Formats: sequence, structure tokens, C-alpha cells
Amino acid sequence: MKFKNFNKSLVWIYALLMVFIVSFQSCEDDKIVEEQEGWLRVLPLDLNFDSKGGTKDIYLVLTGNVNSEEVSYDIAANGKDWCSVVLEGEYLHVTTMPNYIEAPRNTVITLDYGIYSRKVPVSQEQAVGDQLIGIVSAKATSEETEIENRGLEFSYDSDYETYFNSKFGAISEWPFQIEYTLESGYTLNRIIYHPRTDAGNKWGAFNEYEVWVSTEAAPETFTKVGEYSRGDANFNVTVMKFETPLENIAKVRFDVYSSYQNRISCAEMEFYQDGTTNYDYSGIFVDDMYSVLKEGVSEAELKAIPDDQLRNLALDLFVGEYSSEFRAASYRPYQNPSVQSAINKTSTYSKRDNPTGIYVEEGEELLVIVGDTKGQNITIDVQDLNVGFGSAKSYPLLEGENRLMMENSGLVYVQNITNDNIPLILETDEDKELAQAKTVNIHFVNAKVNGYFDLAKHNVEDWTRILGNAVYQDLDVMGLRSHITWTTENFKSYNTDIVTVLEKYDRLVYLEEEFAGLEKYEKMFNNRMYFHIDYNGASPYATSYRTAYTSSYAEIFCNASRFEARLWGPAHEAGHVNQLRPGLKWAGTTEVTNNLMSLYVQTEFGEPCKLLVDGTYSVAKNNIIAGNTPHATSDFLSKLVPFWQLKLYMVDALGKTDFYRDIYEHYRVTPNLTTNTTTQGILQLDFVRQVCRISGLNMLDFFQKWGFLTPVDTTLNDYGNKAFKITQAQIDALKIEINAAGYNMPHDNVEDIQDDNISAYN
Repeated sequence: MKFKNFNKSLVWIYALLMVFIVSFQSCEDDKIVEEQEGWLRVLPLDLNFDSKGGTKDIYLVLTGNVNSEEVSYDIAANGKDWCSVVLEGEYLHVTTMPNYIEAPRNTVITLDYGIYSRKVPVSQEQAVGDQLIGIVSAKATSEETEIENRGLEFSYDSDYETYFNSKFGAISEWPFQIEYTLESGYTLNRIIYHPRTDAGNKWGAFNEYEVWVSTEAAPETFTKVGEYSRGDANFNVTVMKFETPLENIAKVRFDVYSSYQNRISCAEMEFYQDGTTNYDYSGIFVDDMYSVLKEGVSEAELKAIPDDQLRNLALDLFVGEYSSEFRAASYRPYQNPSVQSAINKTSTYSKRDNPTGIYVEEGEELLVIVGDTKGQNITIDVQDLNVGFGSAKSYPLLEGENRLMMENSGLVYVQNITNDNIPLILETDEDKELAQAKTVNIHFVNAKVNGYFDLAKHNVEDWTRILGNAVYQDLDVMGLRSHITWTTENFKSYNTDIVTVLEKYDRLVYLEEEFAGLEKYEKMFNNRMYFHIDYNGASPYATSYRTAYTSSYAEIFCNASRFEARLWGPAHEAGHVNQLRPGLKWAGTTEVTNNLMSLYVQTEFGEPCKLLVDGTYSVAKNNIIAGNTPHATSDFLSKLVPFWQLKLYMVDALGKTDFYRDIYEHYRVTPNLTTNTTTQGILQLDFVRQVCRISGLNMLDFFQKWGFLTPVDTTLNDYGNKAFKITQAQIDALKIEINAAGYNMPHDNVEDIQDDNISAYN
């Protein structure tokens, strides 16, 4: 028992001894710290900078016999790139560079004097990114909430798939007004308008409109800050950037004066205040798309670039290890396809004239550097044809850095759209200057490259390289007038002679435009005709901006030697795009008058006429002429015969080479006849009238035999049931009119002309 008590005593003695030693050491340390810090007092004790940086002073109070000239200083390694110090007498001048990163940063300045040392903490606030300004409330002239729930709140619900729509029905009173009340305390730098992105008709996209704003000081007093004209049927995202920031904005009002199909719709309206994350790269790069370094820039300067991606870009350029092909390029403007289609009364040509050769994957961040936009609204579309053309996503681009989170995968296309009449093929200096005035430089930094082939700038050797390097499922190939997007695998397996393929497609497009008189009347389309694969389609089709084909059509796009044998398919679909409506596309002719162009292309390529090869001439005459039936039948090829015979007779036999060109031009420049679903027959009668007038021949007998002048009251299945009626009274009135005109008489049997007996009618 005594032994145990003795051990406890030793433990207590040891514990007390340790407490004494530690206390003594602590006192000594405090004394050392006091002595070390006592040699210097600093005011203030630490420094904090905002994100803009700048210079601040620390006042040094030296004590004792300290010689200020022997005081040294150093900055911790984590601050050497952005913090600098100058000691002048009793003042330490501390300077920090702007912080362009959305994270705070800290460092320490250490002052030394012999064995003494003093540390001064330095901190800098993070940069602030662009801020989306909240919307408190909104109101509009009308909103659809009865038939469908399309209220105005869907224009600011952060969902690009939903949309606001005006009350269903055409708007007759303008302007249509939409007014948003914003959260207070912000500066408005830009607005982004997102039209509908759903797969529907996209009616309601703004065309002409004004932006008005009010301030918090006078919320009911509005001032106009912008006028805009987007063009009709423009579904691209539009960015409205204000050169002068708008401070303390209370409300923003849109006065819309015209829109697509006289409706109003909006998927999302966004209001932004600019952040402070914009680093000045003008001292680093020569150009505005960051593709060339300035001469003499040092590696140290490049390593000081705050952004990881742009620092890596600059360093790669510095050592010559960066490929800018397809990543950095200039993108010329193309006319909004709706402009020329409205003039020509056709469907719209392509909106994919600016491929980039870049592909992206869903979920990745794409860094895009944009140069001077020259007043243009620039966007990119990301298209995955596996999902479908209509599922493409649009992303707006601003001058400078754009960091876009990809919501879908696919090939990237630039939209630099204008309403200006800039030709597709730039031949004159004036045309080139017009295009250059709105050409925009864009750099997809370190983006994944798939490449594309352009007949205007690439050759056969380039094609071999581009095709060999292509890694995405599809590849864009561009002609002068045509654009094909087809599978990379098919191009490889067919060993495609791409130059010949594109030259033939260019000629196909040219021939159809030339047949319609667009060359003669200087109305050639300012966009390409787009041909693309549809992975999910059941058969080829034509629609706005494109023609589409199933994978079974690979041969016609990838094997140049089979083009002539199979050209009917693409010529037929392109013919649908070029159909002039309604003058040459009335009820029952949707699958007829487009084939006028198919036949023209077929025969111009030296192939025998389909009507002759298939025996359609005799079938048509038996069905219509011998049967004394109206032309309005369901046999599309039979109905095509008289239209083609007019070409054979007027153009080939009589030498009236401008006959059809003038027919088309008449319908382009003449106001459309007023028709509805029950009066389509007057369009057929007017065609008879214009053929006689333009040819100078009385063709009544020809049209009588072919059933154009036979009374009819029927319903035609032409992409839906359509009523078609022509009365005997209408026919009699037309005959009196034409006979009174005194036109010359044609051959007696024009209805018998075929491709193999034209000489009999010379």
C-alpha cells in the first residue's frame, strides 16, 4: 500500500514539473513575439481590396534604433502574380491587380529586420459574375390562358421549353405591349430574348419592336432605349446590349409592331447586369478572337493569366502546339432565308450555311471568344440529327468571352443572319465588301474538331485529310449552292469523290432556280439548299430550311457515279422547296408542279425523261383525254404531263426559252388571287389565262383536252382533304376573255408532243 502511494506522489510531482516548464516556455515565447513585433507597428494591421484592385498604403512606425533602410520585405508565393509592394520611407505601398476570378484570394507580406519579423495579411474580394435580374411581375396586352395555359409567367420561369403566347388568333391592333417589373438595385446592361424552341410552328417570334424603360425614381415614365428589326420568321436568340448601362431600372416594356404570323410568343426574356470578371486580353493577343499572340509577350505574362483555359491556350500558342483550324475562323453574314422566300413565294432555303467543324457533348462547357459583332445578333445552333433537326438548341453569343453549358450534343453552326441582300456567291468587290462589313471572328477554344469540307476553299487532298480525321457521326460538305450533311461512315465506305458529288448537287440547285427564272430576274437564292440524313424518317421529305432523306439514300449522296440514275429523289424534294405558291401550287398539285423541276434536272443531266420511260404519256391521255375527265385527278404523274408538254412545245419546239421563266415571274410579282379552301379552282383557270397571255397563243383546245376546262366539284386528298370546284360559268367566261384577246393559234395536236417527237412541232 505504501508503494502505491509513493507512485502516486511521483506522478503528481512530474505533472507539476511539466506545467512549470510549459508555462515558462510560453512566457519566453510571448516575450520573443513581443520583442519581435515590438520593433514595428503597422497601420492598418491588414489590407482588404475589392475585386477591382488598386493601391493602398501601410504606415510603418519603427521603434528603437531600427534603420528603415535595412528593412526588407517579401510576398508569399501565392501572391506574387497579383500583389506587389514598394517601400518608400515610412510607407509601404501595396498594389493588387484586378481579380477576375469568382473566388477571393489571400496572401501575406513579410517584413524582416535582422532576427525580427512582422507579417501583414492581404486579401482581395472575388469578382462578381453576370447577374440575372429577377422579375417581380409582368403584364401583356393579352395572354392565352383558356384553350392552353400560355400565360406571361412562362416567359420568365427559367424554362426554355415552355413559352408565353398572346391570346390565340391573329393580332390586329399594334403595338402589342409586354411590361416587366424588375427587382430593384440593379444596373441593366443587356436583355436576351429567346423565341419558342419547341417543335411546333414557332408562331409569334418578334420582328419589329421597341424597348422602353422607366427608373425607380419615376416608374411610370418610360424612355425609349432601342429599336429592333429581327426579320420575319427569325427564331434565333436575340441579344440587346446597351452601350450605356441603364441604372436603377424599375420597368422594361416591349412595344411590338410586327411578328411572325401576327402572333406573339416568348420562351424566355432575360435581363442581365454585367459582372466584373472580364480580364483585358488586348496586351496578350493580336486579334479579337485570341488566336495569335502579340510579339514579345513573355511566358511569365502568360502564366499570370487568371483563367485556366485561356492561360493554357496562350501557353500552347507560345510553344506552337495549338491547332486553330476550324476552331478559329471568320463567319460571313447570310441573308435570313425568309427574305428571299417571301420574294420568290417559295419555302425557305438553309439556315446552316455557317458550319464550324466543331462538335460538342451534352454537359460540357464550351468557351467561345467572339470578336466585334458589328451590330449583328450572333448565335450558335447545336444539331444532332439522331435526335432530329427540330431538336437543335440555340445559344446566344456576345463580344468577348462566352462560357456556354451545352444542353445537347451535336455539330455546331454559327447564325450570322441579316436582312441585307448579300448574294450567296460573292463575285464582285461590292458584294465582298457588303459581306465583310458584317463578318464576325469566332474562336471555339480547345473545342473538339470534326471538320467540314468546303468546295470553295478545299481540294481533294484536303478531303482525304478531313474525312480521315472526322470523328463525329455526321460530316458537313459544302458546295457553292448546296450543303449536304451525311454520315461520316458512308462517306468513308463509298470512298466518296466529294468534289464531283458537290459539283453535281450545285448544278441541280442551279438548274431548278434557272428554270424558275430566278437567274433571269436576278432573284437567285442567297442561301444554299440543304440536304441531310434523317435517322428517324420513314421517307424523304421537304420542309422549311431543308430536305431530308433516309439512310437508304446514301448512294445518291456518296457515290458520284450513281447520281444521274437516282437524282429524281433530291430533285423532287428540292422542287417542293422551289414550288411557287399559290400560283403554281393549288389544291391537287403539291406532288405535281414540283416535278416540272425534277424532269428538267433529269433531262439536263442527259437522262431520258421519266414520262417517256414509264409510258406515262399514253396512260395520261387514256385517263384524262380519252376519258373526258377533269384534270383534277389523283394520278400525280398523269397530271404532270400537260405541264411538261408546255415546256416541250413552247421552249424546245418554238424556242420561247423564257416561257416558264416568265410564268414564274408573273406569279412572283403579281398579288395573289384571293382564295380559300373552296375556291382553289380559280388558280387553275388563271394558269390557263397566263399561259395564253405569256405565250401569245390561244391554248384553249389544249387545256380543254387535258381537263383544265372541265367542270368539277370534288375533294382532293392533297396532304389533307381539299375542296376543288370549277363551274361551267367560270369556264365560259374565261373562254370569252381569251378568244377576245386575238392570240395566234398553236398546232392542232399539242397534246401529242413528247420528248421524242419535238421536231414535228418546230
